[in-house]
Order: sequence, then C-alpha cells, then structure tokens
Amino acid sequence: MDRNQIISLIQDYAWSIGFPPEIAIAQLDRESGHFRQDVIYGPFVGGSGEKGLAQFIPGTWQRFGMGGNPYDPDASLSAWAYYIGYLRGLFGEDYTKILQAYNGGEGNVQRGTVSSAAKRYAQEILANAGHVSVNYPQDSIITDNPEDETSILGLSLTTALLIVGGIAAVWALKR
Repeated sequence: MDRNQIISLIQDYAWSIGFPPEIAIAQLDRESGHFRQDVIYGPFVGGSGEKGLAQFIPGTWQRFGMGGNPYDPDASLSAWAYYIGYLRGLFGEDYTKILQAYNGGEGNVQRGTVSSAAKRYAQEILANAGHVSVNYPQDSIITDNPEDETSILGLSLTTALLIVGGIAAVWALKR
C-alpha cells in the first residue's frame, strides 16, 4: 500500500470507532515515522520492541493484537482501534489522556504520573491534527454545501432522518 492508501485505511478505522480521523492520522503518522515502509511492514523494531504501523510494544500487542501480525497494516489498525476503544472507556473523550496513555501507559495516566515525553507526545499530535486533511464520507454530518436541498441545517438528509427517527423513538418510549 502507498501512503495515501494507508491514510485512507486509517481514516476508515477511525470512522468505524467514532474517533476523530485527524487525530488518528496525526498519531499514526508519528508512530510510523511518517509512514515509513520499513516501520509499517518491517523489519524495523523500536527500542522497546515496538512494531508495525501503530508501533505496539510486545505486551500491549499481546493484549490487543489478537494473535495477528503487527507488520500487517490491517491487523495493526484493528489492534489500534481496539486499544483506543479501551482507552476511551477509561478516559472518555479526553484525547489528551487517551494519547498520553497510548504512549506512556494507562496506569501512569490513572495515577497522575505521566512522563514529560508522553505529555509532549499528546500535545504534538493534537497540534498536528489541526493540519490534517480528511476526506469526509458522502453522507457525513459535514456536507460540501449546507444550502443544498438535500441538506437540513448543514446535515445530510440521511443523518437528519436518523436524528429525527431517534428523537421520535425516545419520545415514544417516554410516553
């Protein structure tokens, strides 16, 4: 896969778990040394044994890698999504804490003993995420033309109908 295909795959995995793709792309760009082929596909191994696109250390890969190959981008992103989901369960939508935990361990975040390196890692990724361009899906909440007749309050027709349907279902349950 070339760089654009990897970025597209990252975006797909981020969308699938409801994680901001800008943050995912910025994070995995950093983890992979700017999408270096030897990092993504091997044989590169980091100083702590990190491998693959998402640079998992062996212990974390054992927990979240589900027996896959860290040098397979799909397996690496699947493990990344699983781990990010786990971290979101611990830290909600606090992206700073999620990224600090990814880099320095969730226990350190929980104990308040985050290293300066993990703090810097999170700050830099969040700053870089502001410079990432994302290709939003056709029926996403963000439309190209909010005044388009298929858009309601800037939402795509599909999204607007899902919201209205959800509101109606909640209203019906409360009656």
